[in-house]
This record gives sequence, C-alpha cells and structure tokens, in this order.
Amino acid sequence: MMRHFFSHKTTLPGLGLAGIALMGLALLSGCDTLFGEPEENVLTKIEDAVWQATAPDIGVIVGVRANAEGRTNPAGPAQAKQKVPFAVRFTVNDEYQFIRWQAFQGGVLLAADQAVFENPAAAETWLSIQGTGNSFTVQPLTLARPRVDTTNLPQGGSLRVALNYPVRIYFAGPLAPDSLILEETGKPNFTNISITGKLSYGQGADVDLTDRFSAALGENDSFLVLTPLPDNPLPGNCNVTVTLGADIQSIHTIDGETYRIPLLKPVTLNYGVHDRAD
Repeated sequence: MMRHFFSHKTTLPGLGLAGIALMGLALLSGCDTLFGEPEENVLTKIEDAVWQATAPDIGVIVGVRANAEGRTNPAGPAQAKQKVPFAVRFTVNDEYQFIRWQAFQGGVLLAADQAVFENPAAAETWLSIQGTGNSFTVQPLTLARPRVDTTNLPQGGSLRVALNYPVRIYFAGPLAPDSLILEETGKPNFTNISITGKLSYGQGADVDLTDRFSAALGENDSFLVLTPLPDNPLPGNCNVTVTLGADIQSIHTIDGETYRIPLLKPVTLNYGVHDRAD
C-alpha cells in the first residue's frame, strides 16, 4: 500500500505507540467514534501513525544546482523517512524562474509515483519519497530569465555613431521570436520594443523613433538587430533610447515541454547619433 499522507498530515494528539494500541482496543470493543471522529477515520490515522513511528530513515539532500538560482529550506542533508511527507521550500533569485521540484536517486530522475510532491509546481510543498536508501537528491528546476549580455553600442556618453548605425543586442540565450518580431509586414515590424529620441544632443524635444527602425533576430535567435530605415532617417545629433519590454521572452525545451520565460523588468539602452550616415 502506497502511503502519501497528504490528506492528513496532522497526528493524533499526544499519542505514542502505547496510546495507539489503547485506541485500537477501544475500537475493537465496539466504539463507533473516538476523539469525535468516525471509526474509519481513526483507523486510518492509527495505521498512518504506526507507519510514521516505524518507517525506515532515508538519506536525502535538498539543494540547488547553482547558488545563483536561490536557496532551499532545508539546505543540505534532511531528516526523512520512507513514505512520510516532509516540507521543502524554495526562494528563487530574480534572475531565474522556478518551474517545478524534481527528485533523483543516484542521479536518476524519479517518476511521479516514486517522489510524490503534493504540488510540484509550488515553491513550498510536501514531498513523500517511496523508496529506501541514502542517495536521494531533491532540487528545484529553474530556468534563467532572458538577459542582455552585451551590445555593439559605444561605452560612455560622448562617442556618437552614424545615423544608419545598426544596433546589435546580444542575449544570453535564444529568444521566442514571436515575442519580438511581427509576422505581418509594416512599420514597425516588431513589438515589445520602444525607441525614442531627444533632439539637439539631448537638450531638445522628445520624438518617437519606433517607426524609423526595422528589427531582425540573428543566428539561433540569440541576438537582436535594430536597423535604421534609409527612407525615414533619424534626426541628426539625437540621443536615442531603446527600451526592451518585460514581455520579451526566452524559450526553453525540457523533456519535450516548451517554457517561455519573460524578462524580469524592462531594459533600457542609450546612445547618440551624429548628423551623417556611413
């Protein structure tokens, strides 16, 4: 019989094995209720309490794959018994998104009926391990959020680029194309990106420059190119601000499942153009 205990994690009040035995005698003597509960419920609790008192210890280590992902509680070796639930909690760092809990034995991923999580997609949940041994590992599965690694924009605010300078933005991994590029033709051909300018070296009026660029994703969908349109050039000596919206997503495939992870928050990039094209 597989014991998960998730329907009744509470224990019977103040009872050791002797108390459990006395309750069993009371039930055998013909009592229909005990502690105000139906006999069937109490019998189930007795059975579970006996198992929890006698279940074999198992060796479990709870932790993250990399410290940058966040922290677990417990962290490291945990006290656990076979088929007896224990609580696990994960606090994820901003740069990652929590997906679900996983459990392994000897490096092999355990099936759902061998590592029974009350809710594997919850950061705080209960786990009941069905097997025995000392080589269990419990880890949260996380995926890194999209992150801008670098750009081809000049460092510092004094150097300006040509009016037709293509902006290249390199990400840490592949992006979901439909979170950036629109299928239909038109101007602009992208979404979740805004481009604004400030005239006269940043001292003049604000202007919307979004429709003066086209966008394309480069190799492996891991970098974005924003190219000024030749038929609608940028105003000269303008300060340009590119804002990548938080709905831009990276895309990951794990065990045949696809996950889309958004930026944590908008990313803003600034540069200046002079009054000539190359």
